[in-house]
Amino acid sequence: MTDQLKATRRQFLGALGAPLIVSAASIGRDEKPAPSKRITVGVIGCGNMGLGDIRGFLGDPRVQVVAVCDVNKESPGYWAGAVAGREPGRRLVEKHYGEATKSGTYKGCNAYVDFRDLIGRKDVDVIVVSTPDHWHAIPVVAAAKANKDIYCQKPLSLTVAEGRAMSDAVKKYRRVFQTGS
Repeated sequence: MTDQLKATRRQFLGALGAPLIVSAASIGRDEKPAPSKRITVGVIGCGNMGLGDIRGFLGDPRVQVVAVCDVNKESPGYWAGAVAGREPGRRLVEKHYGEATKSGTYKGCNAYVDFRDLIGRKDVDVIVVSTPDHWHAIPVVAAAKANKDIYCQKPLSLTVAEGRAMSDAVKKYRRVFQTGS
């Protein structure tokens, strides 16, 4: 090879250097969808059902849990004496995603006390409502108004009026809604 050709190849490869260090995950080549193809989820309610929902989502590479919310920071007294709340929810998410990194750590899950702060995030696609039964309607209606799709644990509502309000909001804002059963 001539020196000129070698220099040209080096220049060409040098120009490609930056794109070559992009991770396979970022372009969807590591068996997982690219970040732009993943559904981002925020979970409101990190008790018995909420932590179960989080575990389910963590097992799906098409989903990324980016935020959790609970008024309870952390306490015992859940099923089988478990400890739950927003900090256990955050730790669960960060431990799971951290295990997939070289450093073994991940700090990308925000924890909120006020569900309105979570719903207000522009980067959240889906809101999961796993609050106690009497707290389903308000976050569902707020999520629909914020153009979020919604998964809500059963029972859907405590009253017909709450159910009607949720149904009307989902229809008005043309959102996808599913309730657990």
